[in-house]
Amino acid sequence: MALERFKAASIATLDGGRIGVALDQAFARAREDCIDRPGVEKGRTVTLEIVITPVCDEKGLDSCTVEFSVKERMPARESKVYSMRATPSDLLFNELSADDINQVTIDQGARFPGTKEKANAR
Repeated sequence: MALERFKAASIATLDGGRIGVALDQAFARAREDCIDRPGVEKGRTVTLEIVITPVCDEKGLDSCTVEFSVKERMPARESKVYSMRATPSDLLFNELSADDINQVTIDQGARFPGTKEKANAR
């Protein structure tokens, strides 16, 4: 095959098309993340990094090596913040009162030591 001039359009065909496929896959993951989490307004980033490194011989520049790297960055998956009580052996939480561990809920009873609630007398 004859020498070809390297252009941006060449990227899709290099390495048997693998670089183009990697870009397409990264685009698809970013799109799918937007569909999955539309409420997360932070952008999804797909980056094609091209590193061109000179290769020198005793006369000067002989050639260049060119490397490609496809990178993607998605916003972190975050949960809501839970208020938890620290005991010597555990962290305790209540899903029904995630924002205030001291809030007693009807299902709690007197199961956990150190809580402020008292068992219902019958």
